[in-house]
Amino acid sequence: MQKKRKNPFEILQLPQDATEEEVKKAYRKLSFKWHPDLNRSPSANEQMSLLNWAYEKALFDIHERSSFDAPYQMLKLIMDRQNSPLVAKLKALDLIKKKGDFNRIYSIASYRAPLFHLACLMGRFELAEILVLSQVNLNLTDNHGKTGWDVLFQDRGLGKQKTILDDTLETALKIYTPNAIDQSSGQNLFMKLIENNWQRIAEEQLKSGKVLVTYRNPFTGKSALELALEKGWMGMVFQLFEKGAVLKEGDNTLKNINLLLNFLMKRPYLSKGEANVASYLIEHKIGLQEKDSEGRTPLDNAQLFKKMTYYIQISKSINGVGEEKEQNNSEKMSYNLNTKIDLNDVYIYISGKER
Repeated sequence: MQKKRKNPFEILQLPQDATEEEVKKAYRKLSFKWHPDLNRSPSANEQMSLLNWAYEKALFDIHERSSFDAPYQMLKLIMDRQNSPLVAKLKALDLIKKKGDFNRIYSIASYRAPLFHLACLMGRFELAEILVLSQVNLNLTDNHGKTGWDVLFQDRGLGKQKTILDDTLETALKIYTPNAIDQSSGQNLFMKLIENNWQRIAEEQLKSGKVLVTYRNPFTGKSALELALEKGWMGMVFQLFEKGAVLKEGDNTLKNINLLLNFLMKRPYLSKGEANVASYLIEHKIGLQEKDSEGRTPLDNAQLFKKMTYYIQISKSINGVGEEKEQNNSEKMSYNLNTKIDLNDVYIYISGKER
């Protein structure tokens, strides 16, 4: 007959979901009762030895505790690919009802990380969502210095899993709010949504009115507005301006979208998204005549900062010239930034007028 395995929690007279503090408290209490120096009973030595074994097993030996420890059971659930997402989610919901340290660090081969990291990296986002519900600390790092926020947003070619990850993100936003800070990068959750191309969820958060649009990353100095500009998300750029977001232009603060084109014309380099925004502003004639703090218009700055393509586009928009006619290759070369161009001639070509 197989010998029944001893349960350290029963020996310590504790429920199986007891916390580490409860284990220590029970051990101290029972030690006073069974210590041979205090108890002359013949069974005192045996009871004290059993008590020491139970204490060590309950606190430090994770393999012996596995049958009684909710966080360890969660780890097994994460690593077990046999369970369907629905079954795994139901089991996880049952586990978080029990007391336990779900921020505990585990080692898998050479990788050391909290449960949340492991759930994300294993693609078990339904379990990551349950851990979010238990309010795990997403600022804890693995042995590579990545936070829970980092692994949550990490691009892994998700495919069908993206819907589950969307649910996890939306749950995280409800629990932590879009202003929760990722301590390793300095970004808030809203900015990480933009940076990682979660446009739909970012726009929903912005519409909710919960986003602190004036927040700037303390490490980079960037704001959500600058990130949205880099992505070329024109709709979000408009919304952020409306909600009080600002851009920094030297010592000046840009608060008005009508000055945005001027701001972009001074940039030494435009991202693809910023270039799309500039083209949108020109096409829709937004801020073409606005002057910056030096009294220059976007056309002046396009000329000053050698943005020839935009100089031509702005000039056309101001003068109401129709669509550009088909040009041969030699004419197209005149727009090449590496070609010396007489700006006065360019202006005459566009407007038909001398300056």
